[in-house]
Amino acid sequence: MFRNFKPAISREALLHLLLWIGYLSSVNVAWTQPWFDSALRPNTPAPLSVLAFPAFFYLNANYLIPRFLNRKRAYRYLLHGLGIFVGAEVLRVVLLFVFKGESQAFVSIFERANTDRDSLLFGSPSPAWYALLFSFAYRFTKDWFVNRRKIERLETERLRNELVHLKAQINPHFLFNNLNTLDCLIDEDPPLAKSYLHKMGRLYRYLLISAEQDTVPLSEELSFADDYIFLLKERFGGAYIFENQFEKSAIAGWLIPPASIQTLIENVVKHNQASPNNPLLTMIRLNANQVEIAHEKRPKSGLTESLGTGLNNLNTRFLLICQQPIAVTDGDRFVVALPLMNAIP
Repeated sequence: MFRNFKPAISREALLHLLLWIGYLSSVNVAWTQPWFDSALRPNTPAPLSVLAFPAFFYLNANYLIPRFLNRKRAYRYLLHGLGIFVGAEVLRVVLLFVFKGESQAFVSIFERANTDRDSLLFGSPSPAWYALLFSFAYRFTKDWFVNRRKIERLETERLRNELVHLKAQINPHFLFNNLNTLDCLIDEDPPLAKSYLHKMGRLYRYLLISAEQDTVPLSEELSFADDYIFLLKERFGGAYIFENQFEKSAIAGWLIPPASIQTLIENVVKHNQASPNNPLLTMIRLNANQVEIAHEKRPKSGLTESLGTGLNNLNTRFLLICQQPIAVTDGDRFVVALPLMNAIP
């Protein structure tokens, strides 16, 4: 019931309230004496200046600047500004002439009006010029913070969309490869094909659940990898051997992007030759804060470019999620190190 509750006073409104309290408190005033008595306090702003400054401030910051101050409407900003600020001063002089200076010449009244503390443009201090200065500083600072938040939000949204796109590239690829395997098993061994189908359903359910997550516990990812290795053994027999060198106590507390280890296991089979008579051994081990997948290089012909694309995809995912790249060592042995994230920062 309180989910949509918003404070009655926003942080910005509270900041403005404190600003004006400080503004009024900064004038040279003894509260037990007449506030605007210029004879007692010549540095105290005139009553009209006190009222005019916030009026000009908000008028310029919230109306003139956002509405007219741009390349196409700059002249309108000048016209409206001059009309408002000069018009207010002229109106003040006219009112002074009408109510206080019926017996004096207008020129005399105008000169006196522009030298007293009530002058909006020429007073000391001048509320109009101070209002312009502070309103520009306030508006540009506010717009800078607002635009920065918008840029950060758009950048976060872009990264999230890119991550979703990268995940979408994994799931159809994974399903397509396993359907091909299942197609072969249906003819060769229907009972095994049924078991294979159940195992594949369990794996794909993991992918669907983890699709909304940037990271998963390393233990869950290793269980998923073990199930995937089971499917590979059913398809290829003993051609590909995967040796897991993890201890349960060592993997606790680590996070990793989902399906990342499975992606590298899939690449081992896709890009390397092996047979039951000459199996390929792949080591999966934990090294400090990284998971390493290492194997001897036995590349199949014509798949080098495809391997580079897959690793670039995986590297992009880790940069987006972990802010760390994967490490690839391409020598006699092909080693890929996946950085891990600590579940407790």
